[in-house]
Amino acid sequence: MAKYEFNSITLVWRPGKGRRRISIGTLTKSKKTGELNFQYIQKGVDEARKVDSQFSGYPGLPISSASFESSLLEEVFFSRLINTERNDAKQLLDFWLVDPARYSDKYYLLAQTQGLSFSDTFEFVPRYFKSHKNSFVTDVAGLSQIPFDLSILKVGEKLQFVLEPDNAYDSNAVYLSFNGQKIGYIKKGHNSVFNRTNLFKINVIVWKVVSVGDLNKLYVKIDILR
Repeated sequence: MAKYEFNSITLVWRPGKGRRRISIGTLTKSKKTGELNFQYIQKGVDEARKVDSQFSGYPGLPISSASFESSLLEEVFFSRLINTERNDAKQLLDFWLVDPARYSDKYYLLAQTQGLSFSDTFEFVPRYFKSHKNSFVTDVAGLSQIPFDLSILKVGEKLQFVLEPDNAYDSNAVYLSFNGQKIGYIKKGHNSVFNRTNLFKINVIVWKVVSVGDLNKLYVKIDILR
């Protein structure tokens, strides 16, 4: 059985631009059988329904169900993955720092690429073990709420991060800045690696800036070093 740098993957719902992400479910893989298990987080579902009374969970996985077959979970979740047969697959997978030796491991691919899609508002955030050192790519949250000009950033530039334990919404909150200017936040879930008690040195660098019309995205590479 493959070893993973994370113990679970959190299913996160993004209600919309400028809204806080909500953790609504947890996906795990059995070390013995390799089967997937998914459970909704009731607190998150309740919070999502306060935002949208019509919220019905992830498509194909009714909130009312107590359990789901592993085969169904594979069909539903793994359909989000990058097709490794595409001509540009290597470029896309390299962007997400995917290990070429693990292209066939769909559970790992889901965590590493976060299953991001422009067609819906769900994403999959791995919960990394505190004892592991990681390099991963993540997009920055809160850009629409903070007046920062992304155009001044260049790929490869180092950003600063600041822990914000008194944040009213998340005690693990971490915000990024450049030359003293606040940019946005490390998104919920990924920010936990910055709050480790055995904290290693962390570098945060600009990975990609997307600014087209109303679409503004900032991707950063996180390196946890000795």
